[in-house]
Amino acid sequence: MTPIGSVVRSRNPLLQLSQPIWIGLGAILQELKSRRAIHALSELDDHMLTDMGLVRSEIALVVRRGRYR
Repeated sequence: MTPIGSVVRSRNPLLQLSQPIWIGLGAILQELKSRRAIHALSELDDHMLTDMGLVRSEIALVVRRGRYR
């Protein structure tokens, strides 16, 4: 299997055309992972979220972008 990084340097047109597909699949997988994490955190009660330093309204932002503090 060819690493994604080598696809960029390849002169094979088919491999160059497949690069956006791999990037898109990676983005889709990351979004699914984020949604699972958001769902899991949303299931917790407010006390548990507070213990982690979160409030319910911050869950999606923190999962997708991380903490800024």
